[in-house]
Amino acid sequence: MSNQYTPNDIITVFIEHNNNEINQVGYELIGKARELAAKNNMKVFAVLALGARNENDELDLELLEHLVDHIDIYKYNDCLNLNVLDYCDCLKSNIYENKPIIVLVGATPIGRSFAPRVAAHFKTGITADCTGLEFSEEKEFIQIRPAYGGDVYARIVTPKSFPQMATVRPKIMEMPQYRNNNKASIKVYGYRKSNNEISILKKERLEEVGEKIEDAKIIALAGNAIKYKYDLDIIKKLAKLLHGEWAATRPLVEGGLASYDRQVGISGKTIRPDLVIACGVSGTSQTLSGIEKAKKIVAVNIDKNAPIFKNADIGIISDWKQVVEELINKISYKDAAAFKKSIYLDSI
Repeated sequence: MSNQYTPNDIITVFIEHNNNEINQVGYELIGKARELAAKNNMKVFAVLALGARNENDELDLELLEHLVDHIDIYKYNDCLNLNVLDYCDCLKSNIYENKPIIVLVGATPIGRSFAPRVAAHFKTGITADCTGLEFSEEKEFIQIRPAYGGDVYARIVTPKSFPQMATVRPKIMEMPQYRNNNKASIKVYGYRKSNNEISILKKERLEEVGEKIEDAKIIALAGNAIKYKYDLDIIKKLAKLLHGEWAATRPLVEGGLASYDRQVGISGKTIRPDLVIACGVSGTSQTLSGIEKAKKIVAVNIDKNAPIFKNADIGIISDWKQVVEELINKISYKDAAAFKKSIYLDSI
């Protein structure tokens, strides 16, 4: 397929949306796409799919229209709920239509499911979970991602395969600063659901429903030192008092104490909160890759040689449980703001 593919100077960004709101990762990808496009005289296109329950005016496209050059909307009038095969079909059709040189997709559960199918269809490669995207001096598209457990960063180039595809984890890229003075052109395609059958089971949430850890301003992070449920309950209590969320490192997920959607690190999520309180976190490169973009990191660990202290703004060498329980005893809902101010959060 790549031998028959003559790419245009277009970067296509697939846009996900939930509850009539565009997912933030879409804006993050557009921000990076605009940066790349500005240096290479390219255009940025957005593509999204809408089910029958959505009308154009229900999904606010005002900001999107001022960030990209063109928007393609695939309207499934015969289907209420779309699945990965529908997203796959619409992106394939869009690639045939516009022949972009680069296609970017968010590394969300949906994106990770359908983007590789699209890449396989076009017999091209795809770099998953990128943390960086850039052009070389020779104008080669470089896709950067952690490798070998996060100890090194691989720089991947696929100059002979098109389109060049990458998925990018949320919270990695900055939100766009660029704005078009004029609105993007919009083209709407009437589309029919694929004949392929696929069933997606809705999994019941067994834990309490809370804010997504990617969106929380404050995170209490449970590390490998937390071995039991009653220990984790202490971390949860601290998070609740601070009106934040709790997260966990990989060992807790593997041990069954936390679900995957609470995991941070190279094999979990990347977060950018105002504050991370790392409790019993050793600070391996795998974990640090998920929290290094936090504005402030407070680390509590009994091991003075723990790597986390090299990356923390404030380090407390002590038993995490003793410190956290003392904090809980002193913090109430009404004086949580005073605690945040005491660690200079307000000055960030």
